[in-house]
Amino acid sequence: MNILTKASSLLFVSTLFLLSACMEPDTPEGTADFFWKAMVKRNTEAAQNLSTDGSAAQLLDKLKPQTFELGRSDTNGNRVVIETRLTQLDGMASNEVLLSTVLFYHNDKWRVSIKQTQSSLLPGALKKLFRNLEGFGSELGDKLGASLNGTIEEALPVIEEALQQGIEQLEGGIDFTPHSEPKTTPKKLSEKEII
Repeated sequence: MNILTKASSLLFVSTLFLLSACMEPDTPEGTADFFWKAMVKRNTEAAQNLSTDGSAAQLLDKLKPQTFELGRSDTNGNRVVIETRLTQLDGMASNEVLLSTVLFYHNDKWRVSIKQTQSSLLPGALKKLFRNLEGFGSELGDKLGASLNGTIEEALPVIEEALQQGIEQLEGGIDFTPHSEPKTTPKKLSEKEII
């Protein structure tokens, strides 16, 4: 290869690289997609360039996403909220994190609000906690129900026998005849008797 061909190839590759770097998404979904791809690749600088506030590095340290999936989006003027599902690798198991990616139209570009995205983690975590508790409660209720049914079936004859004995004792031991003795009033004590 001659020098001219090498130089033109290098110029062409450099131009493509610059053009791809300059091409930014023009939709909120595209910006969110680029943002989370940068976070998955641990490129905090690229993620920070797609945000308006907060620290992409801190969010990355907190979330450590392995994959992401964007869901339904809700637009309200210059604000868009996109449901986002992240997976984190925790040892050999993967955890699911639900959050909202919040974007604003800022300086003629869509940008991720890291602070508002991070603040959406708490409700997502609570939803997941309640979902887990709901499942646990249902499972516990099923086990308790089965256990109680068996226990009640075993205890029912004993309870019935004890109730029958109690009824028989009550019927045989209560005197329903009224007393006709006059009621006596207490005697008043003199001062000598008190002291």
